[in-house]
Parts: sequence; C-alpha cells; structure tokens
Amino acid sequence: MQFLVSYDIADPKRLRRICRILEGVGTREQFSVFLCNMGSMRCMLQLWDTLLRRIDPEKDRLSAYPIDAKALKQALHAGNFPAELKMEPLIIVA
Repeated sequence: MQFLVSYDIADPKRLRRICRILEGVGTREQFSVFLCNMGSMRCMLQLWDTLLRRIDPEKDRLSAYPIDAKALKQALHAGNFPAELKMEPLIIVA
C-alpha cells in the first residue's frame, strides 16, 4: 500500500525528526514529499501515529494520501527521477 506523505514543519528540530522518520520508510519525491510503501493500512497508521507524536498541530501540517497501484503506474514524471523506485514494506513498532 503506497502513500504520498507531505509535511510543512515550522521548527527545524521537529522538521529533522519528521524527515529522518520518512527517509527510513520512503523515497523522497520532493523536499517535503515522500512516497512510502507501507505494506498495509495498519503499518501506515503506525507511521501516522509516530509522526503525529512529533509535530505541533498548532504550527505544523502533515498529510498522507493513499495511491493505488493503477494510479501509481499512470503517474507522470519529468526531470531527474530514479528509473525504478525500490521500496520494501516496513513495520514500525511503537
């Protein structure tokens, strides 16, 4: 199960934490956008909970959008993108 996760984090310390977490589970598509292969909705909810505990909801923004396999195959890309995205499912235990 793939998710496009984006963020806008006001504090540099929180920003680094969120970025490190997402670098561990996904591929950076743009500066604050990651494509994450979570394997299942349960895994995604575990990641979401981990991220929520590290943001300030009054100052930060976090979004996740599910992307089905058909939509992913129909995605359009231009510029410097990897020829193949290699991602393995990850289970986060909180």
